[in-house]
Amino acid sequence: MVLGAYGKNIDDLEREIKEHIPSFDKGCIVKFDHPNSRGSCPPYFICVDHQRREIGMYIRGLNLLHRHDYVCLMSNRRGEQECDGGYVHRGMMEPAKWAVRFIAPILREELLKYSGYQLVIAGHSLGAGVAALFTLLLLQDRVVIGDIPAAQIKGYAIEPPRVMSMKLCIRNSPYIYSIIHQDDFLPRVSTSSVKRILLVTFSFTIIVLCFHWLKQALTTEKDDEFYRLYPPGRILHVVYKQPGKQHHTPVKVRVADNARGRFNRIVLSASAASSDHSILHLIRHLKTYKAAEGEEYLGLKLNLNCKGLALK
Repeated sequence: MVLGAYGKNIDDLEREIKEHIPSFDKGCIVKFDHPNSRGSCPPYFICVDHQRREIGMYIRGLNLLHRHDYVCLMSNRRGEQECDGGYVHRGMMEPAKWAVRFIAPILREELLKYSGYQLVIAGHSLGAGVAALFTLLLLQDRVVIGDIPAAQIKGYAIEPPRVMSMKLCIRNSPYIYSIIHQDDFLPRVSTSSVKRILLVTFSFTIIVLCFHWLKQALTTEKDDEFYRLYPPGRILHVVYKQPGKQHHTPVKVRVADNARGRFNRIVLSASAASSDHSILHLIRHLKTYKAAEGEEYLGLKLNLNCKGLALK
């Protein structure tokens, strides 16, 4: 479903989703918006899935041509933004707060209309960080969405940046999931590192960029653990090849309660900064994924193919 948020209009949205969900009906869309003011949420849409009894909000990822997206991604310093006894990414907290103010009332109205439906907040890349923090804020103050039980709220961060401290990751792991694709670089680097990488990308060659990544891989662990941000919530790591190998193996999903001790190093592979951050490549691999019998407990088949991505 997140693919639909990349559409320029509702027809584009419907076409993107129908490639993977032929039964999708644009009549279920409650709101489709491209906010462009500073501090607003990235483009998103809200829809009601009566078959799954869900009300979903799906948020688009980084737009390389949109200056506000870069400002949102880069606006953070270590320990700058406190939240509920932990720390979060300041730049992405701003659109999350905007969503509480302007989008939560719409979600509340739909949840009151369809009592018992689950609320799903999902996003990709930059949108994943916003989705995770918006979910965090809704869990803190459920009154804004009709005081529904916390168990009815789920957030799915697809290939997310590092947005919350470990204390918040652990506390919210029953409600927020990070889906990380193989060697994707974004969940592995801090905001300051992403900023330096972008500057290097525009200034030098890809070789210089690789040397910078290698240097970051050797220095990441020096950050203060208390302030360090991590991919949010419970981790679902989608793996389709072994480290150092090029040939693909059957897709596996490794589950961890949180990102502690994981994703602290850049993986220098040909796919780390390209296909592994592509939601289309992730969907392609998930289509071949067969869940083991014991993986149903997450409700994802491990059912990854219904929440956020909504594959059939």
